[in-house]
Amino acid sequence: MRIAERAMCLGAVLLCGSCGTVQTYVILINTTNYSVDGRLFYDEEQTLPASGLEVLGTEVTFSIPAGQSFSFNRDCEDLQAIFIKDADMRVAPGVSPETESDVYREPDDFSCGRTITFTFSQNPAGTELNVTFALVP
Repeated sequence: MRIAERAMCLGAVLLCGSCGTVQTYVILINTTNYSVDGRLFYDEEQTLPASGLEVLGTEVTFSIPAGQSFSFNRDCEDLQAIFIKDADMRVAPGVSPETESDVYREPDDFSCGRTITFTFSQNPAGTELNVTFALVP
């Protein structure tokens, strides 16, 4: 390869920068009969406890109608720890069962490039909100 061709290839790589970065996908699924509103936090630092993620992490707010889902993706390096905080199921004014999740971390709980799901479910009476974590195969 001639010097000019090498320079062009190197220039293309440098211009690309984040081209081809691996993304981690997050899907929040509401299987309840009510809207679920809440917040989640994520960060690039794997070892932060939940309280640290709330202070230093990136917050994502969501409002998911019954039977619907909400999704987003982030660069794998940016999403190394994640948890659901303050999810509320809007049953009626003054009646809002709530839940939160554990903190899930890369590489112990998920790996870069995977799809993470948080599924919200309710008990038959609609008095309890649950959230489960899973990976899409």
